[in-house]
Amino acid sequence: MLSEGLVMPTSMELYVTNADGSEARKLTDLGKAHWVPLFHPSGEKIIFASNYQTERGYPFILFIIKLDGYDLTLSHMMGLLMLSQFTQMIENT
Repeated sequence: MLSEGLVMPTSMELYVTNADGSEARKLTDLGKAHWVPLFHPSGEKIIFASNYQTERGYPFILFIIKLDGYDLTLSHMMGLLMLSQFTQMIENT
């Protein structure tokens, strides 16, 4: 997708859809990039890495947002883990 110019990794928002891809809903409108979204164990939130609070585009910090797109919060359960630490943690589970 990058080679075809279909995405710009400096500005990627999060969406949720039904399993068949219908009814897409935009969750974030923050600018910058949001990566590796995963459903929270409750099924009611998504945890993701974002650089929207950084000046130079890094580091990526973990945030949690409700599926309705409200209540964006810094992830308390993981603090300020960097994306690489988060990825490593997921791979080891």
